[in-house]
Amino acid sequence: SGLIVLPGSFNPLHEGHKKLAAAAQKVLSKPLLFELSVKNVDKADISREEVFARIVQFQTYANIAVTYAPRFVQKAEIFPGATFTIGFDTAERIVSPKYYSSKEDMIETVSTIGQFGCNFLVACRAKGEKGYGQGSRIFTLDDLEIESRIKGLFRPIPPELFRLDISSSEIREKAKK
Repeated sequence: SGLIVLPGSFNPLHEGHKKLAAAAQKVLSKPLLFELSVKNVDKADISREEVFARIVQFQTYANIAVTYAPRFVQKAEIFPGATFTIGFDTAERIVSPKYYSSKEDMIETVSTIGQFGCNFLVACRAKGEKGYGQGSRIFTLDDLEIESRIKGLFRPIPPELFRLDISSSEIREKAKK
């Protein structure tokens, strides 16, 4: 499809998402679509009301697709040829065997994503003791050990094009106060 797809939970949609989208478009010069999956690998399903509340944030800003595709291999089926724009933390999960039955299963699954013509554009991320979103250490694609058979599916967004040290959970915490 030649699309850039930026998946997320967008709870809330924030500057980081918008700047990441702009950086991805600078790197690839392709149309961009945000993607919200009702199902998530690490979180509870999003209610119908919550889905509508999150979609409204995009009303005057950008196009968003709502899917039931928690895994990237499912997203690849829906968006063949897409470049998925993700943060370092998501890339780390994609290549981590702990999310699969084995290392071979991980390689096979990521290879399948490539067979759909899809690949990944990876943004750097700050990480400190409290997790992602803060800290002095910046993690880039170079910090990930990626099996040679799938390494070609990942490319970096240069840190000078995009770096934002904030997380959605931090934004939600501040909103509560």
